[in-house]
Amino acid sequence: MADTQTDQHNQRPTFDLCVLIPAYNEQDRIQSTLLDVIKTLQYWDCTSEILVIDDGSSDDTVKVCNAIFAEHRINNNDRVISLEMNSGKGAAVAKGLSSTRSHWTLMMDADNSARLNELPKLAAHTSNGANHLVIGSRRMATSEIHANMTRVVVGTIYTVVLRILGLSLARDTQCGFKLYSNHAARLIAKHTKQNGFSFDIEHLLIAKHSGLAVPEVGIMWDHVDGSKVSPVIDGLKMLGQIIAMRGPVRKSVSPVRLDAPAPLVMRESADFAPAQIEIKPQPDLVKS
Repeated sequence: MADTQTDQHNQRPTFDLCVLIPAYNEQDRIQSTLLDVIKTLQYWDCTSEILVIDDGSSDDTVKVCNAIFAEHRINNNDRVISLEMNSGKGAAVAKGLSSTRSHWTLMMDADNSARLNELPKLAAHTSNGANHLVIGSRRMATSEIHANMTRVVVGTIYTVVLRILGLSLARDTQCGFKLYSNHAARLIAKHTKQNGFSFDIEHLLIAKHSGLAVPEVGIMWDHVDGSKVSPVIDGLKMLGQIIAMRGPVRKSVSPVRLDAPAPLVMRESADFAPAQIEIKPQPDLVKS
């Protein structure tokens, strides 16, 4: 018998879209990403918040984010939430999903490898009222990928190993571009336990055992140097974590019925003024 999942908020969502960016020591890359996000949001007639989860950074990531928000955003919707210590990307994402104030939350990477202007491809799959999690993919026929060959090969091997383990959850489980309804964000944040890079698999496992459909959508993705992930070493760690997590997720997660979410409509704003913000490096934002 499926449980009925009602709205878990004490307060109803305030915004249409939350852009969630987990960040750890990203002072050199986060400002160009945030400026691109802010400029892109100006195109769309939707209410939004930007939520950066600082994973205990030891650099000026927080200072850079707050300076960008103060200079370029005319509202007070945006926030930086800092974890007390470096806990892992999975912990940062879980904190963001539990803190969102929006009907839909897009998780994207701080390096801007998949840009916010790819969001309409995912949003198009929110109109049927049945989809609560839509994931970007680098392995669809419609994907456009610019990456070095080593990462492509390692990613392919990783996908094959997951299938051997009986985890054919998606063609691309690790793409850092995923769209969660408010219900799905709360549900997954409640059940997730993985703090490291295997959290993507856990989110998809939770969705699977909750009975949620997960459309996979091809996107444009550009490799950006500076990743903190070792394809081989971290890949082996992740496989061990995945093997260990399958049983606990199966036992703790039951099928649910979620209320249909309102679609995320990326309608171009009539008030858009492209000259409002120029995206360029601004090293003076960080003072030594």
